[in-house]
Amino acid sequence: MNVLITVLVILLIIGFVFLGVAAYIARKSVRNNSLSFQKIAETVAYEDADSDSGCVKLRSKTVLRFLKTIEFKDTNGRIFHPENYDLYIAKGKGLRYADVHPNDLIFSTEGFDVENYKGPLPILVILKAHAVNPKTNKAHTTNSFSLQLLWRVCNYRDDLEAVLCSILQSEKFQQLRNKTTYDGDEALIKDFFETRVKRFEEIYININCTHPNINDERVVISTTFHTDINRMRFSIHPASNVVGKMEAAFAINKDV
Repeated sequence: MNVLITVLVILLIIGFVFLGVAAYIARKSVRNNSLSFQKIAETVAYEDADSDSGCVKLRSKTVLRFLKTIEFKDTNGRIFHPENYDLYIAKGKGLRYADVHPNDLIFSTEGFDVENYKGPLPILVILKAHAVNPKTNKAHTTNSFSLQLLWRVCNYRDDLEAVLCSILQSEKFQQLRNKTTYDGDEALIKDFFETRVKRFEEIYININCTHPNINDERVVISTTFHTDINRMRFSIHPASNVVGKMEAAFAINKDV
């Protein structure tokens, strides 16, 4: 009997030690993961990104190797493997209405072809940013990307006001009105033609643009929230600027 009690006590002690070690390893793993996420955000902090909708592509092989060791699962139980996606860090504050926040880790489809996309709209897409070189007066690519809510793919020569009206009257847009500070349809339409279209023409139409697919004049109409004026606005970009479709976003824990 004494031998049996001694054996049970020893097994009990071993069990407590095992649980203690396992708990320590788990805490250490979680903490290291959180700290590593913070390092991810820090590695892209220096990158140029628009203050409202900007995001930065992850290129570090070290970071990508680390991400492969983590299981990313959304609320529906879908698992996302980092090696199968283009990865970005959200830097802008203008997509909170779409539940995307600064320092979120974005999973984007590789090689997304927006012109052949047949699914429902709107969708969140990644766009490559362009700018005009004042010395050459030509458009060129930058290191910046933008995450925007895409509503339509159409032609630059289409009746763009009719396109905007169809978006404004859609059921999905009605839901969006309730999530942001909205100042009326007329304000969005006026800003689109007086500001966004003029800038688009300046970069892509009125100069010798070197963008490879601009000749077909296919464009996308999207929305972003401008934090400087606390208002939502339309924007217009070449369809060939779209480089990805957001599939999921995961928050980075910076508080650990």
